[in-house]
Amino acid sequence: LSQHTRSKSSEVSQPSVGAQASPMASSPFEPYPARLRRLLRRWNPSGMLVSDAKAHAATKLLSDPRAASFAEASEVEAARCTFEAAVHPVLQQPVPSAFRICSFVPVTTIAAIGISSSGSAAGTLFWHWFYQSHSAAVRYCNYADTSRDLDPRQMTAAYAVSTASACAIGLGALHSRLPRRLTLAAPHLALCFAGGLSTWINSWPMLERGVPLLDESGVAIPGVSSTAAARATVERAALLQAVLVPACALLLPTAVIRAVLAPHLWRTAPQLLPLAASATVLGSVGGLTPLATAAVPAYVSLAVADLEPEARERVAAEATAAAVRGTPARVYSDRPLY
Repeated sequence: LSQHTRSKSSEVSQPSVGAQASPMASSPFEPYPARLRRLLRRWNPSGMLVSDAKAHAATKLLSDPRAASFAEASEVEAARCTFEAAVHPVLQQPVPSAFRICSFVPVTTIAAIGISSSGSAAGTLFWHWFYQSHSAAVRYCNYADTSRDLDPRQMTAAYAVSTASACAIGLGALHSRLPRRLTLAAPHLALCFAGGLSTWINSWPMLERGVPLLDESGVAIPGVSSTAAARATVERAALLQAVLVPACALLLPTAVIRAVLAPHLWRTAPQLLPLAASATVLGSVGGLTPLATAAVPAYVSLAVADLEPEARERVAAEATAAAVRGTPARVYSDRPLY
């Protein structure tokens, strides 16, 4: 969900006008409507249709302050949207269409329909493998070579463990003698477990080193905090990846289909059931998921009193150096969740 876009090396230039050039693509105080608009723009599937030529043209415009100053404001904004949707923020090369952030809605919808409707072992294995493979590819294509460190071995381990766990839970429920109501929740539980494992393994370097902090004005505080990484960022990321997204993509639409659509349409218009079920999943993935995700602030807030002693001292020292009256009550992780 999170797209962190800062370069590890000052030798890499970024578009001077592009939104991605700023460490704070959003604000810690960003209201819910603004977060929702940003998510809807980021997950807009039309970004998959952006050609490489158009992506290169947008990057060229945003990289040239002189050209951008002569362009219409609407043209610059369109170029910025194209850059965000289709271009790697550091390498400034087009990301393959199928692995762009904006592929979330169509790919998740297809995977959710396949996972929830599959009744065979082969189908269960395929759809869980498909979903986990796509998630890993999106992570690599959009986050590699940014300030978010991605260890290839760690990514491979996270991919293998999450895929194996999802397939194991799916197959176990398929061949178990559990009540039918419990087996219906198996796809949801499989994605929850896999999402939590993947998030934890991929975030391990951040847990070891800690994350930088921002004060209430959005100004960086020197040093890092392991407490912020462990108690805030990773936990909140796991909430999104292991709870909210699977619930919106699988649990709720499956419950609606089984409890409402199937009993009614099976008697009156069975030929409409596949179409109605697909529309329900699409509406839940494309509508409910961003609504629920935006309810979680992108920047995780943490009380200064909950930080480790060293971090509290740095916050107090920074406040004193900046001639701020009193130590701020709260700080923010500078790693946005989305």
